[in-house]
Amino acid sequence: MLRIEDASIVAGESKMEWNDFWRTVTMFQFLPDFVFLTESGANARIYDQLPMTPFKVTTVTPLSQSAWQEVWEMIQDPRLRELLTLLSIEGFKVPDAYYEIVEGGVVVAASELAWPELKTAIVPCREDYEACTRLGWRVMEKENLIVNHALAWMKGA
Repeated sequence: MLRIEDASIVAGESKMEWNDFWRTVTMFQFLPDFVFLTESGANARIYDQLPMTPFKVTTVTPLSQSAWQEVWEMIQDPRLRELLTLLSIEGFKVPDAYYEIVEGGVVVAASELAWPELKTAIVPCREDYEACTRLGWRVMEKENLIVNHALAWMKGA
């Protein structure tokens, strides 16, 4: 559940907070059981009649671990950063940024993000895709990355 204190935003005091709220909603909207609401709506009890499934409250601090933060800072592509945030929340292992795939002591492909132990990578170009595929890796080209599809793809790893 994401809840925003919207009184100051409605009053026009902080449009930046409102934009941040909607950016966050956009990023998390596809997670199972995600709910968002406003403080003013909760105070007015407008959500009382909505059917709600009981849920477990957990505190999530995405990218709080230094390893996740380090990778996030190395990656500049906004789609990859969004994917990293979702993967950290979902409990995935931290990927290696800019991992080089080696065959016979020679670098044959580069990746944007890789999970070597899973032989899974997101690569920058078609040539890297083909080289990794030939070596038995599960690969996605960055050019074709759609964040929510990539999250589902990673869950299949």
